[in-house]
Amino acid sequence: MGLLSDRLLVDAVGQLDGDMEPGGDAANGGFWERFGERVDERVTATQDQLAVTRWRLDPAASSAEFQVPHFWGLVTVKGHFERLDGWLEIDENGQRQITLTIDAASLHTSIGKRDKHLRSAAFFDTQNHPEVRFRSTSVSDAEEDRLRVEGELEVAGERVLLRLDPTIHQTDHQLDVEAATTVDQRLLGMTWSPLGMTRTPATLTVHARPGRES
Repeated sequence: MGLLSDRLLVDAVGQLDGDMEPGGDAANGGFWERFGERVDERVTATQDQLAVTRWRLDPAASSAEFQVPHFWGLVTVKGHFERLDGWLEIDENGQRQITLTIDAASLHTSIGKRDKHLRSAAFFDTQNHPEVRFRSTSVSDAEEDRLRVEGELEVAGERVLLRLDPTIHQTDHQLDVEAATTVDQRLLGMTWSPLGMTRTPATLTVHARPGRES
């Protein structure tokens, strides 16, 4: 029998020891009935403690935005994605993993012609790569209310490594996460820049409001 099972049995017996005293329930089988119930309760409680904790962002209260220097840095093109999803998972060992998925075709910059161009093969290539994905490879505590996150960003079939330092704000039962980083969009195959007008780097900003699922 394993260590966990042994401990469950010891706990159950210890809490029901009084039933073995004279006049207790052992004579009529009550002890063994309660013993089984106690073991079941302990197993369930232990499984709950070991289960993966999963937080899912609320799309209605979350956002993903981007900014790119244009016209030789004189103008900043700003946009956002209207559809995104994401999770924070904490396993039984306390290891954390962050996943963010964005519908690339949902990008919006307020100019339809530009949005169409950004969805083309010159940029996000949404027809062949409909999602932008980020998946963490390492999540650790940096300081109070701040994390250090390293991971991989996949856009238009290309991948780059990113480092983020998200800030966490918690009020009452609400959790808000803010993260921003920069990336050289040329590493993602986005090299279109007539006369060198489009500059680097692009800035990505995510605001996420996760809610606990389990």
